[in-house]
Amino acid sequence: MKRRPASAVGPRLPGGLLLLAAACGGGSGSAAPLAAQLGCELELDRSELACVGEATVFVASERAPTATLNGEPLTLAWRAVEGGWRAEVDAEGRLELEAGGARGAWSLRARDDRFDEVEARRSAGDLEGALEALETLERQAPSDDTLGRFPKPPRARVAGLRARIALRAGRVDEAVAGLRVARVAAERAGLPTRAALDAIAEAFTERARWRFAEARAALDAASRLGAPDAQMDTRVAYHRGLVARDVGDVREALRAFERAQASAARVGPDDVGAWAAQAAARLRHELGRRAEAYAELDAVRAEGACERAHLATNRGWLSLLDAEERVGVVDRAALELAARLYASECPHPAGANARVNLALASWLEGDLVGARGALEGAADAANLEVALWRDVIESRLAASSGEARAAAARLEGWLPRLAAAPPGARWRVWVELAKVRVDEGASEAAIGALRAAEDELEAESRRRPIEGNLGGFAGYRDESARRLVHLLVSEGALEEAFDVARRARTRRLRQLRWRERVAALDASVRARWEQAVGAYLAARADASADAAEDWRLSAEALETRRQARAGVEARLGRLLDDAYAVLASGRGIEAGVLGPGPAEGELTLLHFDELAFAAWTQDGARRVEVHRVDPEDPFGPFAARLSDARFVRLLPHGTWRAVPLHAEVLGPPVVYGLDLPRERAPRQRRGAVVVADPRGDLPFALAEGRALAAHLGAPLLAGDDASWDAVGAVLRTEAVFYYAGHGEAADDPLRSALPLAHGGRLEAGDVLALERVPSVVVLSGCETASASLEGAPATLGLAQAFVASGAERVIATTARVPDAAARRFADALRRHAATSDEPFSVGSVAAAIAELRAAGLSDVTSYRMLVP
Repeated sequence: MKRRPASAVGPRLPGGLLLLAAACGGGSGSAAPLAAQLGCELELDRSELACVGEATVFVASERAPTATLNGEPLTLAWRAVEGGWRAEVDAEGRLELEAGGARGAWSLRARDDRFDEVEARRSAGDLEGALEALETLERQAPSDDTLGRFPKPPRARVAGLRARIALRAGRVDEAVAGLRVARVAAERAGLPTRAALDAIAEAFTERARWRFAEARAALDAASRLGAPDAQMDTRVAYHRGLVARDVGDVREALRAFERAQASAARVGPDDVGAWAAQAAARLRHELGRRAEAYAELDAVRAEGACERAHLATNRGWLSLLDAEERVGVVDRAALELAARLYASECPHPAGANARVNLALASWLEGDLVGARGALEGAADAANLEVALWRDVIESRLAASSGEARAAAARLEGWLPRLAAAPPGARWRVWVELAKVRVDEGASEAAIGALRAAEDELEAESRRRPIEGNLGGFAGYRDESARRLVHLLVSEGALEEAFDVARRARTRRLRQLRWRERVAALDASVRARWEQAVGAYLAARADASADAAEDWRLSAEALETRRQARAGVEARLGRLLDDAYAVLASGRGIEAGVLGPGPAEGELTLLHFDELAFAAWTQDGARRVEVHRVDPEDPFGPFAARLSDARFVRLLPHGTWRAVPLHAEVLGPPVVYGLDLPRERAPRQRRGAVVVADPRGDLPFALAEGRALAAHLGAPLLAGDDASWDAVGAVLRTEAVFYYAGHGEAADDPLRSALPLAHGGRLEAGDVLALERVPSVVVLSGCETASASLEGAPATLGLAQAFVASGAERVIATTARVPDAAARRFADALRRHAATSDEPFSVGSVAAAIAELRAAGLSDVTSYRMLVP
């Protein structure tokens, strides 16, 4: 172990701890200290910390160490892990390890098993029996025969268990106070691991009631108290990840979960590492990084039956989401394993959920008989969401048998109860009801249901990142918009259909923009954000708990309760506004979720699903036209409109984002719009900067940068000068930013980056977090406007991030561009920009592309201009 002062464990531990550190790190004689970590419960014993109970040992060496116990050879089951070797030890005495001439020694003691009965009764919910057993232990004296070789039960351990029993009984304030008393007592008694575990239990409890500052403080204490225990790093990192996830900081949550996994791989505890891996996998899946999510779950080593069942449920759950979203297939083997384990080796309330999952899988695979059979095992579902999904599948089965009325009745029964359901489940009920209404020929009722579904998504979008992953089994989240748009078009409501499509297209962009702001908050603003979020989440939890059993009530009783809760919902809305006011402080946020309508002379073209919309302004009013898209001639129906337009704003959706639609427009210049509202007041800034070839391996990019710097009269940051600090500084101060170099696309577009000098990277997420960005940005690198096409919702690449953060126009690429082709485009752009009154105007980009296409350079069709 690393040498550390006594104060690292606790101010009241004797100075003899230094002897332990030397013993752990060096052993005797002149042998070098062994590079090792020990994970176990530590107790101070005669001026030395002893390892109590089973221990995990990690040794950083090329070969497996040799071991002795009390001087006798000891065979350990060493296994290779990253960076060294790991083994478990369950013995008593003096353990010595030797590897490559380096040695280490530890004192091992037996675990005090007298508390096992208390723990077992508490876990089983027998709180009175647990207290009775605990009080029996307290009455024991050191001379009692039952004590054997153990001293009187430590007061700290008794206090900690009493606090945990109070927590299980719902007496939270008493539990938190008891955990703090137990922590201090354990620290004074020389029980660093026990003190740290009490601090973690306190952090968990505070997080559960949304008191994030208190949770972080308790975790800081756990880090300090548990410093000698290598396993404490795993536990603390995992709980830090949970706190970060709850306050919407996805980046920090993933970093913390990764730290927990890395630490667990060395010394454990393995179950905490597995929890961290599963939590990280769910976050990665939500970010669209599906392959990483599955790989992370596949690498988890689940030992017990329940752990294997939970892991299988997580994997099957993600596959169901993908199947619903039409980007993957159901992992039936995982779902069947979970259902089997819950029904046998791991009796658990989640068994009903597993049966419903199997029923949904069968439905998605077209196996109606299998779906009905699986539902029979979920008839006693006690959980609201499970019961709701059971009825959704029942309604699908009824509709498939031509029983539309029965299908509708099952769904209608949930409408008075939706307030108690999670947002994703509420959304799904409205979508399912709309499908039944269509089968009944009731188009207007179907439109009403789909409007309600879209309202749910908009409300959910606004709550993120505050409430984290709310999707549940929401499935293909564009489904409600697609169905609503087609129904509205069939009814002639073209303007509403156009706006529904626009909102669906920008919904995820808005969510991602908020999320990245959380990651960039400084300490003072973060504290206010977390306090505001905590207040909202606490009120939301109270409201949800109050409504938890609503789904079992009669319609009359539900209406009475709904009226009584009107004030609660209003307060929640105010608390949500307070939280976002902190996050948006100084950002110039304007109301509204969409950008402005088409200006005079502008033609807006939106491709959504199989439809193409055109919108323009005529006589001061917006006009909308819609046609079914012909992939061979996507703009054919709008030829007359194109000829009258001064410029065209394209709003592609889904897979249309990959099509160079601007190359199909002959005549007016074309821009691609994000269709987001302006967020910041216009900046009165002047000046430009050029960054070129930061990695020193693109000679044409360097020449391009020099030419543009001379054209703009701007400083050039090239090679080593293009560091993270230098580029970050100019992004906040200059009006024009030109980058010539590599672009790095990623499966998660927010990780797409501009490589900088010295290994630095400017990622899309970093751009979203900037307080200010230049008005005009040129990203002359590969795939700098690339965004994920996995699933229908739009995502943010580098160029989109600049626009979302306030840039007025961004020139970027959607594909790989050879260095020489990029230089030719830059030369053409510079020539045409010289004739414009503003830098890199829409017209100069269109003229450069047209010139080079006429010269046979097809690569330039990947260049495009993005605007808000």
